[in-house]
Amino acid sequence: MAKKPYDSLSIPPAGRNEGGAEVMRAAVVGESFALSLRPGFDDPAAWGLLLATAARQVANIYASERGGDEQMLLARIREAFDTDLDSDGDAGTITATR
Repeated sequence: MAKKPYDSLSIPPAGRNEGGAEVMRAAVVGESFALSLRPGFDDPAAWGLLLATAARQVANIYASERGGDEQMLLARIREAFDTDLDSDGDAGTITATR
């Protein structure tokens, strides 16, 4: 069976126009997730802000492209997030870079 090519996203417009540093790359690989991370913040609480921003954007995209109430979608994301953090689940495949 032929291996599928990696389907990557483009650089966000603000990053392309203003510069910056990629701190996380996430991929769906089969039934799991693979992450590359750069500890790009002095305070790890900034990761909470990044993840909250991502959750809001995901809820907004789902609401506009697939329909549904944005707040309800965000609540579903939050529920899954909290459930997974509270479990002893697999951390997935993570590669930390510097």
